[in-house]
Amino acid sequence: MPRKKPKIKMTSPKNNQSFPSGTTITIEVEITDTNVPDDGVGLFFTDLAKDPRPNYDLKFRYSVDRNVTKVSFPHRVAHPGPHEIRCLGWFRFRGTNAASPNSPSHNEKNVDDDGVKIIVT
Repeated sequence: MPRKKPKIKMTSPKNNQSFPSGTTITIEVEITDTNVPDDGVGLFFTDLAKDPRPNYDLKFRYSVDRNVTKVSFPHRVAHPGPHEIRCLGWFRFRGTNAASPNSPSHNEKNVDDDGVKIIVT
């Protein structure tokens, strides 16, 4: 029986919030329906800045223990223009090492996450 995928909801920052370049923002995430192994999961995020470099795509990871429903972590936004921050997926830990988020065999398919769009000035 397949496991449920986590549902991710970013509660901060809010859509269309504006931040000065170089600001470290706090990303707050609510997680529901995790149903994950005892050693937790890793969440795989992206910050897509559409300007000034169209292909700029920062990927970062954050680990979450089992039964954690809210997490917050810092993220520095440096490139002026619109950004879109979203959770791309989650991956299982293997022993003491986190599985690579780029590995299809470990990276679970999409989570339910609409992401947020912010403006960096």
